[in-house]
Amino acid sequence: MPADESIGRAVAAAVSRHRVRAAILGGLVFSLGVGVVAACGSDSEVGAPVTVNDAGTDRGPIVTPPTVHVPVAIAAGGRQACAMMDDGRMFCWGSNGYGQLGNPQTTMLPDGGQDFDGRSVPFPSLASVSNVKQLSTMGARIDEGYEVRATCAVSADAQALCWGSNQFGGLGRGKADRDPHPEALPVSDLGPVEQIVTSGGASCAVTGGRAQCWGYNNHWNDAGESEYGVAKDRNVPGIVGTVRQIALGDYHGCILTTYGGVDCWGIYNDQQGIESVPFANNARVQALAAGRQTTCALMAAGGVQCFGSNGFDSLLGRGPVTGPIEQLTPGPVLLPTDKALAVQVVVSNDHACALLDDGTVWCWGKNYSGALGSGQSNGVSVKPDESATPLQVEDLPGKPTSIAAGTGFTCALLSDGKVVCWGDNSWGTLGQGTFDEVPHLTPVRVPL
Repeated sequence: MPADESIGRAVAAAVSRHRVRAAILGGLVFSLGVGVVAACGSDSEVGAPVTVNDAGTDRGPIVTPPTVHVPVAIAAGGRQACAMMDDGRMFCWGSNGYGQLGNPQTTMLPDGGQDFDGRSVPFPSLASVSNVKQLSTMGARIDEGYEVRATCAVSADAQALCWGSNQFGGLGRGKADRDPHPEALPVSDLGPVEQIVTSGGASCAVTGGRAQCWGYNNHWNDAGESEYGVAKDRNVPGIVGTVRQIALGDYHGCILTTYGGVDCWGIYNDQQGIESVPFANNARVQALAAGRQTTCALMAAGGVQCFGSNGFDSLLGRGPVTGPIEQLTPGPVLLPTDKALAVQVVVSNDHACALLDDGTVWCWGKNYSGALGSGQSNGVSVKPDESATPLQVEDLPGKPTSIAAGTGFTCALLSDGKVVCWGDNSWGTLGQGTFDEVPHLTPVRVPL
């Protein structure tokens, strides 16, 4: 059965059982990258960006976003975030050391030449890519101490585009180098793409129902060709069934098949090859999300189960856990699913969150910067500074339709088209035009 037909039947069935949940799931197709979905167009005239002088800096002019179009999807990872607009444009903000925002900003050199300016951008800036229908952005800290950040997108004509760090060949350009790459270029030797995901150092795509991966491969075992994965895509072997979705962490990858099964590789089981993940009673999985060494599954029944590393003793969301930090058997996150069903789960390097069909958001993990959206802050620190049990995000100014999580911060796309973020702002990840070291527990609107 084609992926779009199976998704349509699944949504139709969900409507009869949980109308609210089905409506929210419809808006999540962009962020989950399931199926072939084109960005919504608009018959109104496209507003021209307004250029404002940027006095006192050498970044060049600031381009402020027009107000005609609205965000339809968001993505976050590492220390950057992006929003996809209904006309297929992208605006990104936060860390830009490798050009991962897609903003080719430059600085003047003494000899009159220009060089890439890798300073962070604390406000939404227009990325040099258009006609986007699905996006993924992420940052990874590799064993050798390298920190890599990249962004990838699928265009309306099903091309895979990547930009940012290419130190391990994660951009798919046939080589690896240490230069910043703010320009969006197609991944080489790759056919039409249904979904793309990047961990910063490595990337994978679903093409023709198969998983193909390239980039960093030190811990990926069979899912690549060499230790640092020269950027040449190849089929991931050992997968049974058609691939529906891929999720990547720093050192592992997992795929979801159309049968609802999950297979993982890399630092998941310390073994070579791909292993099937055992869910109790063969429970069916709806979608996957992965962080550094942790994976969470959105279950078809409306719950969330996580497995892998219980980093900071809190990333699995099971409450206090005794025993080894590695929990390879999926276990339920302690969400109030007796009152509402989960429709999305996101995982970052230090926390995770779930969106329920009643519009509430629940987060667990580290809370030092306020990323959980709950607790008490004295302006310097937050209590609790972490939670192994999900906490409800407070003071959301509307009903979220999707969420995204980066390192130390979280964002939500609301039903009225607004984007809000909370947590760490030291890299400008809240999109407010400022940098600060103060925890931000209360969601603030990103000016899109």
